[in-house]
Amino acid sequence: MITTTDREGWINRHTHGMPEGKCIIQIIHNDTNGENIYKCRWFSGNGLDGYLGTAIKGRGNNIGWHAIKDNDSEFVYYKLI
Repeated sequence: MITTTDREGWINRHTHGMPEGKCIIQIIHNDTNGENIYKCRWFSGNGLDGYLGTAIKGRGNNIGWHAIKDNDSEFVYYKLI
């Protein structure tokens, strides 16, 4: 199941897609501590096996969230910065 509802001020990646190439975005990531907003570098993927790309937090710390088609597990909403 995927989330297709809009959220004011945010882009839903399932209904509006993800940017091509590299850019800076903010994402909403939900975990056991609740909702967190992170500024990330976005690197678009190749689309193979539903891989859309990865949002990486900071520089050099390698904390990232993957965007997989038809999967809400890492993040759904983002903003272009």
